[in-house]
Amino acid sequence: MQELRPRELKVSKNCAEKNKLSLQEGDVVTILDSAAECFYWRGQNRSSTEVGQFPQSCLERAADRDFISQPIKYSFIHTGPWRCRGAAPMGGPVSYR
Repeated sequence: MQELRPRELKVSKNCAEKNKLSLQEGDVVTILDSAAECFYWRGQNRSSTEVGQFPQSCLERAADRDFISQPIKYSFIHTGPWRCRGAAPMGGPVSYR
């Protein structure tokens, strides 16, 4: 049986935001919680061992296809950003008042 390991990605640029995980170019981040549709991901900086949220745009994403969310089976509906906190679903019914 293949061992499951969290994804680890390299930081491509310095990222420092208030109340967010501080990352320096070249750091490696262990991804703890991610969704392609979310701007912020949760991870652990292996250099500092700190855990927190950071912008996914700070990471190298060479040929990692997991960053693209999949459509619903037999549909063109995008799976949307409803997994992100506070975001409304894409492709779902909307009420306009």
